[in-house]
Amino acid sequence: MSDLARNVYPVVVEPAILEKPWGRAGAGPELVSGANAALKVGEIWLTADGEVSSRAENGPAAGSRLTDLRRAWGVSLLGRRFAGREDRPFPLLLKFIHAAAVLSVQVHPDDETAERLEGEGPGKTEAWHILGAEPGAWLILGLRPGVGRQGLYRALEEGNVETVFCRVTVRRGETYYVRAGLLHAIGPGVTLYEIQQNVDLTYRFYDWGRLDEAGRPRPLQVTKAMAALDVRPGEPVPYTGLAFEERGARVRMLAAGRYFVLERVAFSGDWEVWLDGSRFELITVIGGRGRLEAAGLSAPLPLEPGRTVLLPAALPRTVLSAAASQGLTLLRAYVPDLEAEVVRPFLDRGFTARDILPLAGHQRPNDLSAFFDQT
Repeated sequence: MSDLARNVYPVVVEPAILEKPWGRAGAGPELVSGANAALKVGEIWLTADGEVSSRAENGPAAGSRLTDLRRAWGVSLLGRRFAGREDRPFPLLLKFIHAAAVLSVQVHPDDETAERLEGEGPGKTEAWHILGAEPGAWLILGLRPGVGRQGLYRALEEGNVETVFCRVTVRRGETYYVRAGLLHAIGPGVTLYEIQQNVDLTYRFYDWGRLDEAGRPRPLQVTKAMAALDVRPGEPVPYTGLAFEERGARVRMLAAGRYFVLERVAFSGDWEVWLDGSRFELITVIGGRGRLEAAGLSAPLPLEPGRTVLLPAALPRTVLSAAASQGLTLLRAYVPDLEAEVVRPFLDRGFTARDILPLAGHQRPNDLSAFFDQT
């Protein structure tokens, strides 16, 4: 890998496919090409960097783990914002999730609570962009108004805890910001794209009486879940983001907080991505076909639904071209400078604080509040 440190290029990331008891056979090929249709696919990790690690599919690094690329390319891959952090896991974990049955009800701790409960961080904040939803499909997002911590304990003891969860009916195209501490679950018939802090830290609170393959209840972490729980009411309001034009593309920012930005980008013809060395970007195709050209590639990369490409920070210009008859729709992910890349640009476009704040969720204060509380 030593030679690769001088030769960054766009990397097609090979996903890691995970079977889950709530997954569905045949779901894999709908989300990424080449997946085994016989697998009961629940999650597809697009940027895994840990015990499970994604690998490069193309170029000189083909077969190398994302972990190896991070260490070999360092700041050239991650960007100046991550200088000195090359030995930490890759900052973002992207996933496709397909639920044929309801997932367990979970809580993720924030950074401080993870340090307190586990002795190390980070915690886990995430956002969900709904790619598909069967009629009546739902999510659980927090508690019903007025329940509180004692009400949750009481419902758990009385065996009617399902009645205190806040259920939200969802539709394709909606986005939900799932802050750390929010009790949550994905219901059956939902397919979504998840962006999150890159840590696999989950406290399972309730599992619907589900049994494992040996006929035993799956383990719960109720005590830690309650310690991490934010008991403020849930966030049932669907969000569709803020729209703007960028170099001929129709862009809609769907979520923005201290840990990530998620955008939906649609265009026909060509669209250019320019990076200044400060951060990387990830693009995942969710509609249409095309190709990608950039320095370091011996031939254009074909783009198709489900394909994720990592654009290193040191790669200044990338050109994406949509197939003539289709156009391309992408999800773009990166770690932002919130003031420079979110707040100021939207204010310059005429958006108000009321428009911008929901990008980091409907709870107040959130990661964007400080930029407006000072004015």
